[in-house]
Amino acid sequence: MIPSIIYIKIRTGTRFKLALWIPLFILWPIFIVLFILALPFLLLADLIIRMTGVRIKLWYILSGVFMVFSSLRGTLVKVNSPKSDTVVQVKIS
Repeated sequence: MIPSIIYIKIRTGTRFKLALWIPLFILWPIFIVLFILALPFLLLADLIIRMTGVRIKLWYILSGVFMVFSSLRGTLVKVNSPKSDTVVQVKIS
């Protein structure tokens, strides 16, 4: 399942400074349209690569990129700065 929301929280000291929700489910249709627009160029690049004799499996690379995006769901990244007592937390769900 691809991620649908990124939640960014920045805390300074004991209080929250910023909490931001970024809805990725709004951006995924835009990415799909861009992929469909790029598809003829990808097919042309694949054809040219095959004609040169180089064996690069372009579709395996694209499926690998999709698998990496899919595996981001549930990722939690915390960055702590003890010098300024600031915590940046990014959660992808």
